[in-house]
Amino acid sequence: MPSGGPLSERALVLAPFGRDAQIASSMLADADLPAVTCESIEDLALQIDHGAGFAVVAIEALTEVDTGPLAAAIARQEAWSDLPFLVLARRGHGIDRRLISRSILDLLGNVTILERPFHPSAFVSLAKTSVRSRRRQYEARSHLLALSEGHDRLEKALGELAAERAALTDLTTELEHRVDERTAALRDEVVARERAQQQLLHAQKMESLGQLTGGIAHDFNNLLMAIMANLEVLEGQIEPASRAADLVRTALKGAERGAELTQRMLSFARQQELSTCSANVRELVVDARELISHTIGPHIVLDDEGVAADLPFVRVDPGQFELAMLNLAINARDAMPAGGRIEFTAGQSRLAASATLKAGNYVWIAVADSGEGMPGETLERATEPFFSTKPVGKGTGLGLSMVRGFIEQLGGMISIRSEVGVGTTVTLWLPEADEPEVVVEAAPAPPENVEQATILLVDDDALIASSTKLLLEAIGHQVVEAASAEIAIDMLERKENIDLVMTDYAMPGMTGLELANYVRRFRPELPVLLVTGFADLPDPSLPNVTRLSKPYRQAQLEQQLAVLLSGDK
Repeated sequence: MPSGGPLSERALVLAPFGRDAQIASSMLADADLPAVTCESIEDLALQIDHGAGFAVVAIEALTEVDTGPLAAAIARQEAWSDLPFLVLARRGHGIDRRLISRSILDLLGNVTILERPFHPSAFVSLAKTSVRSRRRQYEARSHLLALSEGHDRLEKALGELAAERAALTDLTTELEHRVDERTAALRDEVVARERAQQQLLHAQKMESLGQLTGGIAHDFNNLLMAIMANLEVLEGQIEPASRAADLVRTALKGAERGAELTQRMLSFARQQELSTCSANVRELVVDARELISHTIGPHIVLDDEGVAADLPFVRVDPGQFELAMLNLAINARDAMPAGGRIEFTAGQSRLAASATLKAGNYVWIAVADSGEGMPGETLERATEPFFSTKPVGKGTGLGLSMVRGFIEQLGGMISIRSEVGVGTTVTLWLPEADEPEVVVEAAPAPPENVEQATILLVDDDALIASSTKLLLEAIGHQVVEAASAEIAIDMLERKENIDLVMTDYAMPGMTGLELANYVRRFRPELPVLLVTGFADLPDPSLPNVTRLSKPYRQAQLEQQLAVLLSGDK
């Protein structure tokens, strides 16, 4: 067995099934490349620890096994080391890397994929390339060792220099005075640094909380999807004027309120789905003022004279912006129970980069009230989720946090100034738009009299799948179910009478978006409806593919299916 060592160039071969290991070792031997055949993942990990030039691994050896020992061995490599892996893949996997589990690619890191069957010359060429790559890593190791030794010598020299400077400081009064001045400056820098670190820690805490909240909201949307789907199907099977129908409608309203709550949570988490366009700030404020005036009552005076019409455009979701302004106005109204004044102003400014903001030109919109104001401890927590000074049952505590999440999702920020007895000013900062105003045309009406279709429903969650099947059958379609994208592909290859694929996005193994890409390549005439609860999902940008966000109602589903099946997409 070729020995290992810190500069070993031996090949490690792990291919426990068939004759792959014997063939690979024979080819390597013919090319004068020493090789060691490993019996298992554990054996491969042990040999990596002993030193190697590269590894040849059959994809089957990494499937449905515990790769923990291999992951640990790879993690134990030194900083300069990135062991090359030559993966022997099944037919087709070399062309489309997405057919190989992402976890395997992430585990190995430095991966070259060779599709079987392969020519010996191709295999030997890749093996020699891996050896050359490993040699360059060994050269980098030597350079790093030399640099480390030089660094130690430099550190020693700097220590000696510091000692000499300290001795010189004791001899010079003027230098002592300068040291005192520098010490004071350093103290100020430390204070500023600690303040910046506190702000960064707070931002990280809010980011972590936002991710947790977004995950909970996504899971809750899945539950609401199952509830709403079953309720809608049930509603169509009972007498509209019955007591049971009233109960179902009440339950649906409750589910819709739950969906609104998850939307607020996703807004705070900066994961809500936005339909942005370039918009005029004056028009945004005027539209929001009209909505606000119908909500807060006549005892509050609204003033938007401070918002000019010639401000730069901003890229924003107009509907969500109106809701954000409405939230701010309702907070201002609650701070002025006896009536008062809400003033809207706007302007533009250039901001420097910060921990949470890019440097650039921004448009600010301020909402100022003449209300009670907030003390300092309340102001510090004002944008935290679920924090509220209102009585129980009078608010969710998500208003300001929702506004903050929405603005930060657009790349801006929110700032608040408040003084007890004087009032509060909330300022929204939005980046200037790079392009002029875009006019969005209204979506065409869905076609009528769409014929019954056979729909392939792909979802790994049995609860969601059964609920969705009920909705599809209630609309009048036939449903064929698949519990994974892999099963769906197999069915598509065997069944010709599929009219449309409806797939969930988040599935283990292969995602719905990857399945849509597969359909686009091999069945381009087949429309795909991609269903997801993730707002940050990339736009598919594929012909014949439409996205539908959870939770949705039966009418929304019917409309999307009608458009896709009619061929108008």
